[in-house]
Amino acid sequence: SRSTYAIKDTVSVLYWNTNLHHILVITTMSATQQSPPKPKTSPNAAFRAAALMALGTAEGYLFAHCGLFAPASFTRQMRFENFLLMKVFLTGVGTSMLAQALMAAFHVKQFEKSRSYRQDNNGWLQVVGGCGLLGVGMAVSGSGPTMLPTQLGSGVSTAASVFLGGLAGGTLYAVLEKALSFRTSCPKRCDKERLVIDDYFTTPENSSNPKVIAALYQRFAVPMGIAMILGALFFDRIAPHSADAISLGLPPHAQGSQASSELMRTIQAILFHPIAAGVVLGINQIPLRVVSDDGQGGSTSIMNIISFLSGGYLSERHFIRSWKQASQILYVYGGTLLGGLYGFNQILSLTGADAATVRQAALGDVTWTPARTFLGGLMMVFGARVAGGCTCGHGISGVSELSLQSFAGAAAIFGGGIAITLLLRL
Repeated sequence: SRSTYAIKDTVSVLYWNTNLHHILVITTMSATQQSPPKPKTSPNAAFRAAALMALGTAEGYLFAHCGLFAPASFTRQMRFENFLLMKVFLTGVGTSMLAQALMAAFHVKQFEKSRSYRQDNNGWLQVVGGCGLLGVGMAVSGSGPTMLPTQLGSGVSTAASVFLGGLAGGTLYAVLEKALSFRTSCPKRCDKERLVIDDYFTTPENSSNPKVIAALYQRFAVPMGIAMILGALFFDRIAPHSADAISLGLPPHAQGSQASSELMRTIQAILFHPIAAGVVLGINQIPLRVVSDDGQGGSTSIMNIISFLSGGYLSERHFIRSWKQASQILYVYGGTLLGGLYGFNQILSLTGADAATVRQAALGDVTWTPARTFLGGLMMVFGARVAGGCTCGHGISGVSELSLQSFAGAAAIFGGGIAITLLLRL
């Protein structure tokens, strides 16, 4: 190993050099030349990795099969022409709240351990500003940090340039972080700030009692979760699933406003209901938090890739040294990519359409250029890293943890996307 050679070198120098100063200096230098720590493994690491990929595959499959993989679903949501994204988001958050309330009842310690947004203070300005830029990037690119692997698996033509832009955005953030010692998040709870809703209802005596915290969380999460799901059902009432599917042009022979009842039934049979996708997204929070001790996040996976490609020089804390550090990339770029591939091919099988026609329909009426999608990907990932979370990080995991910063971040994501869409008529 490298450390063995270092010891041999030290012994040789000690033998040939009797100068005390040189002995101390060279010995100190040799002692620091240790091999980088090997990735930590555990007996059940393989099982955990397989479980994470299976969960991610289910999510990616539903993302593809409900039509959310289409870049047009993002742009048309920002124009209020389609509510597919909003339905999945609200249902995902609401179901996640109910799922975590159940987790708090039966697995209190794991619930508290996985509730990272109660411990990390990312800063209000960074969260709102970063999430606003993330929303702009999503509208410009027609993608999202967690949706991108599903689009890659589905073979969407814009996905590659969005991915390269995401790598550029993550690299830019990592360089600034390294050069300026720029870190937006506080690793520990700064000054005991109240970061989640239930913190405002604790006392100094019970603020560290897991059972009290769990009970308070349930008191707020259950009614809020139900309200979120009812909100999704409301949007489905004013913009039915069949109308959303037709507006996206999926399947491709269903374009146009005139569709027979038989054709609508065909669409509903082929494209899964977005509320079903949101329910799976929310339920996945329980096994994901049990297996990885954390909620879901998409931009972290990009940083894992950047850290790996740079040998840990950039974004060193995201360099994978244990299965836990690999959890997000296994779930997102391992699982959802495979799920997107399978779900897309099943759509082709059920419709009898060719892949090129479906992918073209998924682009909608927008002129997507490589420069536009690259820039969108850059803004999307850079904004997510500044904010300390992306659409799933702050939007699903953070909001479901009742993080006040994440509520503001989720509003900024949609606000930024809607504002840039209306301003530039995207």
